[in-house]
Amino acid sequence: MANPPPLRPHPSDWLYLVGFVVLYLLLDWVSYIEPLFQLNITPWNPDPALGLVVWMRYGRRTALPWFAALVLAEWWVRDLPTGLPLTLMLSAQLLLGYGLIGEALRRRFANAAVLDSRHRLASWLAIVISGLALNGACYITLLWLAGFVPAGALGVALLRFVIGDIVGVVVSMPLIWMLARREGRRTLAATLRNPECAGYLLLSMALVWGVFHGIIGSSEYKHFYFLFLPIVWAATRHGLPGTGLVAFVLQFGIILAV
Repeated sequence: MANPPPLRPHPSDWLYLVGFVVLYLLLDWVSYIEPLFQLNITPWNPDPALGLVVWMRYGRRTALPWFAALVLAEWWVRDLPTGLPLTLMLSAQLLLGYGLIGEALRRRFANAAVLDSRHRLASWLAIVISGLALNGACYITLLWLAGFVPAGALGVALLRFVIGDIVGVVVSMPLIWMLARREGRRTLAATLRNPECAGYLLLSMALVWGVFHGIIGSSEYKHFYFLFLPIVWAATRHGLPGTGLVAFVLQFGIILAV
């Protein structure tokens, strides 16, 4: 396991972390859809992906801004449904779990090559999925012990929160990771300038609209396989940059449609 690069604080880094808090709040607000019991239990949570990317870059310095973002999101988006003391405890628990995942990713991928091979992809998925599942179990258990999740809905709450986190991170993190690095931004810019990129992105939006409006078949759940077409196109032509763009566009379109 490689050692992460040393932390070298710079004044611009703190400005970057403040921007992280603002963007985290916006992502939490946008993705606050179909909440269970009016809590932070939704089917799509892309904000932890942003936090993990920032943690991989700044390490433990991300802890305080991330904790502030978690608490502020509960206040601004959900109006502190669990009360301030429990909100602070729940935010600390989530931060501990996310932080451990971020530190594991940071140590495993210290050289910034995250998804350049199937082996690294498998390692990334193993860390993310196992870590988010354990973190979600702890979070939902605390809510249940506090009386905010009924015993009969414990399984549903756990499944929705864990799936929301995993889907949000797996779909969003590759694109956010590329945007956070100069080399990644150059690659994405080159991909976007290619006319084929516009083609599969437009196809993605058209297929989401067609599937959910019944134009393609009569049931949106029986014709989801059409949405794989632009992903295959992007993957074969532009690899990870194209796939990351299409996957994010498709996920965002599906959430809006639902």
